[in-house]
Amino acid sequence: MALPFGKTIKTRHFTVLKFSKSLSKKEVASLREDIPADIKKHLQRGSLPFIKIANIAGTWGIEYSIGTSMYAALDECVPVAVGDHYEFSKDDGNIIEAFAQLMYADTSLPGDAEYTAGKLKLRDEYIAREAARRNAAADEGKTEEQLRKESDEAVQEVIDRDKHAETILEMAEQIKKEGGKDER
Repeated sequence: MALPFGKTIKTRHFTVLKFSKSLSKKEVASLREDIPADIKKHLQRGSLPFIKIANIAGTWGIEYSIGTSMYAALDECVPVAVGDHYEFSKDDGNIIEAFAQLMYADTSLPGDAEYTAGKLKLRDEYIAREAARRNAAADEGKTEEQLRKESDEAVQEVIDRDKHAETILEMAEQIKKEGGKDER
């Protein structure tokens, strides 16, 4: 079971709410492609599910749409019906509270240059670890020849993209030389 739609669940200092949000047709088309059928049945025409974490005062909040890792992590926390409201288990409540406090601090505390540099360094280290984990999982079971072929194809794609960019820049320079106007 996942979080129920439309039920506000409190932690110590924050609330969690899963809801559907209306979007433009273009936004919906691009975002709905891979949504499972059991989720789609809760959606209105032109809407997607979101999970919002907000402080109890309602002065701060952050929303995650389906398809993000934070949405998936929050949606795995299963609340329990207690009388007329829902509550998280102590462990889930503590985890959500810690996540919410970190997000609140990250979005509300500008800090100094050293603080910001430290946060960016930690972010980059995490992204590198996660990329290595995903690459290892994707490469599992492949032969050296398959891996080499994929690597060669990726290198060729970069070379082709660079050549294309160079050609466009050369064309722009030629147009400038011939008296073309910059119409931005």
